[in-house]
Amino acid sequence: MILILIALGASLTMPLAYCALLVFDYLRDAKCLKRFQNLSPLAGITYLPWIWASIRLQRYVVLHKTHRNTPIVRIGPNALSFNDPRAAQAIYGHGSVAIKDAYYDSGAGAHRHLADTRDKAEHSRKRRILAAGYALTTVVRWEDKVVSRIQALLNQYDQHCPKAKESFQSDTPSLDHRRWMNLFTIDIINDIGLSANLRLLEKGDDLIEVQDANGKMYQCHFRDSLWRGHTIHMVFAWLPRWYDTIKTMTSWHPRWKAGENYGNIVATLCKRRLDRYLAGEKLDDFFTSLLEGRGGSMNMLPLGEIIAECAVMLNAGSDTTGIALTNCLYLLIKNPKCLAKLRKEVDEALTDEDIVAPFDKVKYLPYLKACLDESLRLHPPSATTTPRVTPPQGQDIMGEWIAGNTTVLCPTYTLHRNPVAFPNPDTYKPERWLEDDAKEIQQSFLPFSTGARGCIGRNITYMEQQMLIASLVHRYDFALPTPKWELSYSEAVTCSPGPMPIRVSRRNL
Repeated sequence: MILILIALGASLTMPLAYCALLVFDYLRDAKCLKRFQNLSPLAGITYLPWIWASIRLQRYVVLHKTHRNTPIVRIGPNALSFNDPRAAQAIYGHGSVAIKDAYYDSGAGAHRHLADTRDKAEHSRKRRILAAGYALTTVVRWEDKVVSRIQALLNQYDQHCPKAKESFQSDTPSLDHRRWMNLFTIDIINDIGLSANLRLLEKGDDLIEVQDANGKMYQCHFRDSLWRGHTIHMVFAWLPRWYDTIKTMTSWHPRWKAGENYGNIVATLCKRRLDRYLAGEKLDDFFTSLLEGRGGSMNMLPLGEIIAECAVMLNAGSDTTGIALTNCLYLLIKNPKCLAKLRKEVDEALTDEDIVAPFDKVKYLPYLKACLDESLRLHPPSATTTPRVTPPQGQDIMGEWIAGNTTVLCPTYTLHRNPVAFPNPDTYKPERWLEDDAKEIQQSFLPFSTGARGCIGRNITYMEQQMLIASLVHRYDFALPTPKWELSYSEAVTCSPGPMPIRVSRRNL
């Protein structure tokens, strides 16, 4: 009985002591952060409000609402969010003294990949090795792989079109454009990355057979494994010191198992690709660029590092592009004048024989590129973006001196809706990217981040988007369930659209 009372007293005393320490640190205000508006009344003391927003998958919404009243928001005891183009360049731009935050340590494996490597020298080494694989001259060699997947997608969409005598307004079977974009981008990035011809579009499903660490074979869904793993990871990623402990304590949760499934998917696909390489197959893909440098010299990367780089490639290469393609078509359907203008430009560039838009014919279409960028502005796949930390000596941001070792970030969703940078920010207006001040607003356009840490895969995603959107608008008419229908969003690592039911019909060209 005495032991029980002692244990109970200790269990109560320790949390109370910890809470008292948090309050003390807040009142002491060693970094002078009390001068900034809090995300919530508790934000200066604890990260719980930020974590609660993450649990609800609405982090970007909560932050955006708070930023309406102030350009600087304190989101946690040692974290600030800035809504200003100057802050974006100071935090992420070339020459920034800010470095990647300890947030990137959360969930990091024994081998870091390009996205979670915090050391600048190590990041530069990785980028030099990977640059050739992501270069435009390399990417265009893979156009045939993109054409193959677009054709497979069009075959599926054709099956959902009404017959010749049916009305477009009839009860035509609808398709979930969001789901098909997932299958499309997963198919492509696996082919570009690992020469893995999964043919998910033909199957209409992303179920994949994988092998776990014990050699057991089983099946799991690619997208579900990736997304569900992200939803629990992002709840605790903001607590890097406690991440591993919390993960152990909550290891029973099925979403951790989903993340493990994704790891097994990557490991299985990489092993299959390595076996083909060792068997002497000469394949042109990203995996080859990891193994071999220019001239065929070996890069001598550890297998763990190769798998890590493939993991982030398959992750970002499927998730962000699938999001962008969903958002672009959605916004075009919601803005029929813009769709008509884009369709006119595409129709003039393509012929009736061009079922799949050739990259050479669409890569320089100005209004197409403007539509893509305007979609990325309104709904950037990375809505909250990623945090940095000020150097030990501190840093000036927007004329405010921010103490050293303070977490700072500039949320992309909110920055892209800053009326100073983008007049009429809530309006879908592709023309803004064709006006005289287009170069100026590029400074505030961060869907791929900016600076030395900017997204290395933008050439791949732009090629996929330009070819697919041009092909879709050239071939089909579209309709949402109702004119007022709205797409829903949930945010984990990325801000993901929900299902997007549409009706499609073939155009009379």
